[in-house]
Amino acid sequence: MQMPELIENLPPAPDLQLPQQPSETFTFDFLRRVLGGKAVSSGWWVVPPKTREKRLFPKLKSFRTLNSDYDPLLPRRPGEHGAQLSCILAEVDDEHLTFPLFIRCGQGGYKYYGTYREPRYSDRLGGNEMRQVPEYVKKHWASQIGAMRRDGKIPKHNDAMRAAWPKVPVGWLTDNYKRLIPYQEKLHDDFEEYPVTRPITADEADEVGEGEILKAFETVGRIIIAFNLTCYANKSRPILILPHR
Repeated sequence: MQMPELIENLPPAPDLQLPQQPSETFTFDFLRRVLGGKAVSSGWWVVPPKTREKRLFPKLKSFRTLNSDYDPLLPRRPGEHGAQLSCILAEVDDEHLTFPLFIRCGQGGYKYYGTYREPRYSDRLGGNEMRQVPEYVKKHWASQIGAMRRDGKIPKHNDAMRAAWPKVPVGWLTDNYKRLIPYQEKLHDDFEEYPVTRPITADEADEVGEGEILKAFETVGRIIIAFNLTCYANKSRPILILPHR
């Protein structure tokens, strides 16, 4: 999959200082134990203010742990620019848009790539771009979203599914807008206007499973849950020197 043109055209970070041991890896449990944090999205951890003073890095507000096996556009080496493919957006304050980045490849541990920032809003991938997304990436996200609990205990997941899923056609309004003709696919040729639509209900969102999501990824013109392209730009200095495990 080709790196976005915006990322390819970014100049190298000036005066870049790489981690002292760029090949050293850390387990996920080690990072969570040393850095703390609560998950706000897949691989995005925010450290609550009340717990920061007790940590080794009291000024650390957030960090990310990503996996290049399912993210083909991540930085390939420490200090390089990259992008993240995701179906899940996190709602965070601007103070969390600069963060240490750890990337895992294969069955090994996480490597520290330096301090990164998210300089712009996410972009939804269109149909042509979705065709470039590797099949294993689509299957990964279909599995992740299909396994999410959307039963009201985590309302954001249900809301995200309802917002991204194609709206359901309900019918056509008559000229005086006083009567709704119920939707039937065979009636499309009888009307010049598009039918009136509605979002799927919370109950309908709960029923959407992995197979339906993967099928939707493959349906041209019905890319229902678009991958969000989040750009990363490396800052000039990494901020972490982690202790040995």
